[in-house]
Amino acid sequence: MSNRISGYRDEETIQQIVDAARAIEEFCQDMTFDDFARDLKTQSAIQYQVLVIGEAAYRLTDAFLAATPDIPWRDIKQMRNVLAHAYDIIRMDIVWQAATESVPALLAALQALPSSATGAPSHGSEIGHTP
Repeated sequence: MSNRISGYRDEETIQQIVDAARAIEEFCQDMTFDDFARDLKTQSAIQYQVLVIGEAAYRLTDAFLAATPDIPWRDIKQMRNVLAHAYDIIRMDIVWQAATESVPALLAALQALPSSATGAPSHGSEIGHTP
């Protein structure tokens, strides 16, 4: 089986990661950490999108993961596991750091990939760029 979970394609999964990353960027736009620390709705929204990113990472094929060794897929998956299973000990400073540093770096790395990296038809556009 080429995908970790049958029926998922890397191209679609990467687009889901890109969409979640963009949502995170939008949610924390114009916020400081202090604003974030006082805003339960934004905390919850960002944590959910990080969960989406981590869950989607589990759906990527081994071939795609091997082709993108500079992306910290293991850390991404571990963050998802902490949010899902150790929710009672989550540190908001770490969530904030992920949202404001790690997620933008991930988004940039994914958008820099050529379409051929995900098995998408070569149509000249890059991942995450909609016409």
